[in-house]
Amino acid sequence: MLSTQKRKRSGFRAALRRLSIEALEGRAMLAGNVAVSVSSGNLFIRGDNAGNGVYVEQVGSGKYSVTGFTWDGGATKITARRMPQLFTAA
Repeated sequence: MLSTQKRKRSGFRAALRRLSIEALEGRAMLAGNVAVSVSSGNLFIRGDNAGNGVYVEQVGSGKYSVTGFTWDGGATKITARRMPQLFTAA
């Protein structure tokens, strides 16, 4: 750091900075939407182009609970709902 005397001799002037705040563009976290269906005893799960978090649990013989969870910044919906969905694939 320059002393006051050195600054005066060298002609150095302290630069003043004017600080400001600039607004950024809006950001939205994309939520995934997963379609789940049953056909001919098979459980089909198809996601979209967003981040999709899916948890599948067998809760009985041929019965499955499918739950969406937050993945890649957004909550995943199962067949357009946030709660777990029950499917029978028997």
